[in-house]
Amino acid sequence: MPADRDDLLRALEAEGRRSTTDGVHFMQAIAERSGMSLTDLQCLNILAGTGPITAGQLAQEMRLTTGAITGLVNRLEKAGYVRRDKDPADGRRAVISLVTEAMERDGANLLGPRDQIMETLFDGYDERELAVILDFLRRTNAMREAETARIRAEISAKMNEQPTY
Repeated sequence: MPADRDDLLRALEAEGRRSTTDGVHFMQAIAERSGMSLTDLQCLNILAGTGPITAGQLAQEMRLTTGAITGLVNRLEKAGYVRRDKDPADGRRAVISLVTEAMERDGANLLGPRDQIMETLFDGYDERELAVILDFLRRTNAMREAETARIRAEISAKMNEQPTY
């Protein structure tokens, strides 16, 4: 185990990179096992966190066009994982929801024993340690979201630049 702060920071950086890479590989393996695309699985993950949202909101969350979301929702609706309902506030919009029964039925096949593994892992920490882990994850997510927005804005600005002649 690293002894001083510099060693700890280097070890955290290395484990952070590994965690990102391993997380992508894990989700790709789940997608392959389920016969879904990684995008399909990500959509289900987002809906599990947000609850029912409009197709436009889902497109924004997924960073996809509304046209791409239509195809994605069509696939997941055909497979029985999502439902499309009219927005009660505006009947022109669709609200996308998870089909709870399908997720309960197939959840183990989709995510495997992930929840049990995490529960077992968290059993090794007391409440104070769990609070630190939660704080770290929240701060990491906020930083990652802000940096993603910055990168996307930079890309958008470059795409909008007019060539000079």
